[in-house]
Amino acid sequence: MKLSRKWLNEYVDLSLSECGDRSFAEAMTVSGSKVEVTEDLSKNINNVKVGRIVSMEKHPNSDHMLVCRIDIGGETVQICTGAWNVHVGDLVPAALHNSLLPGGVKITKGKLRGVESNGMLCSLKELSVTTHDFPYAVIEAAAILGDYHPIDPAKPSISADIKAGDKIYGKVVAAKVEKLETVAYSKYKLSLNIGAGAAETLTTCQNIHQGDLLAYDAGRDKVCTLSDIHAEQKEFPHCIEDGIFIINEDCKPGDDVAVLLGMDDHVVEFEITPNRPDCLCMIGLAREAAVTFGKELKLHEPVVKATAQGNINDMVKIVVEEPELCPRYTARMVRNVKIAPSPAWMRERIRNAGMRPINNV
Repeated sequence: MKLSRKWLNEYVDLSLSECGDRSFAEAMTVSGSKVEVTEDLSKNINNVKVGRIVSMEKHPNSDHMLVCRIDIGGETVQICTGAWNVHVGDLVPAALHNSLLPGGVKITKGKLRGVESNGMLCSLKELSVTTHDFPYAVIEAAAILGDYHPIDPAKPSISADIKAGDKIYGKVVAAKVEKLETVAYSKYKLSLNIGAGAAETLTTCQNIHQGDLLAYDAGRDKVCTLSDIHAEQKEFPHCIEDGIFIINEDCKPGDDVAVLLGMDDHVVEFEITPNRPDCLCMIGLAREAAVTFGKELKLHEPVVKATAQGNINDMVKIVVEEPELCPRYTARMVRNVKIAPSPAWMRERIRNAGMRPINNV
């Protein structure tokens, strides 16, 4: 059983300054809750800040790299990246000069193909998290025609000199992005040149930039992905689901990414014996910690605020087919529920408890 010290503090006032990991482990073990190991997660990540992309241009010496100016909270730094899912206004994790990433990776400033880069923009993998932790970070990629590499060079499916307006198949045509505007998280408004005319469309494909030539389905008003045009990954090597982590959490430039991800925590792993199943939960271990250190146990009572908005019988109908077996049925309706990713700290708690998040919880 893994215990988050940050989560424990919600039930028992026991800060790290008052009781370090070693003292905590010794006292809990002596009181009957054997500690196997403790881990300081903050040692795995350092000097990684939330940054906002304020400008972006193509690298002068590379056809696939971008030079970004990043606001890291009162200061702007220049960082080069080879990922194509970033746009002006995005919040991204920026590993700055002399930073540390999980796995012992150290980041320093330098030059990439002759252009100064004062750090690195990070992907989920580089931060040691996955799309299970941040399901909203899955990248939907468009088929960028300029990235096309035929499997058989002698028989290409797309002509090398294809231009805006050229037909690909059916109502799918080549379209050049004249203008791109970010309208919401991972939602972009495109102004397209389709040869004889123009079109505007919305897309969630994150790898599109001004000047790109892409496949546009005029019949469905849709930017095409690889599956839409029945293409293989190896034909579009840069059309991938991996890329920079575009942050959609409640944060601002300069915030510590370790805190955002819940990595500013200390984790204690217990050996729970079969006779103590009550300790296989946070409240059970919190109760043990409260007794061990003579602290008050603060349990949280859930509060449900109910408001009368019409007759529930007009909103839902319940039929009890066997009233003798079910003489009474009660229910409560919950309205205005928003489906969204769980906060980072909750996902970290779940991970520290040795469980996998279920349905983004």
